[in-house]
Amino acid sequence: MQIRKLLKLQEVIDEKKLPSDINPHEKSDTPPNNLLYWSRTKGQWINILDMDLIHVIRALNSESKIVLQKYQDENLEIIKDFIEDMEKEVH
Repeated sequence: MQIRKLLKLQEVIDEKKLPSDINPHEKSDTPPNNLLYWSRTKGQWINILDMDLIHVIRALNSESKIVLQKYQDENLEIIKDFIEDMEKEVH
């Protein structure tokens, strides 16, 4: 189910309006509805409100793994540099 539809349901269930920056009643890529996600597979920007919940979860998980790998790689380089510096000091 699309995020847009789920937000409409949430509005009814919670009996309160959603924040103004998330308005599922308008289908637009302009503010305040510029909630965009870069689709690597499609090579284009997609409005998050038009995405299926399962796709959003998978996309978020995928992006999190990419960021985690980036930090792991950066930390590994810092550790390697530290070891090299320590070896230089010893010799």
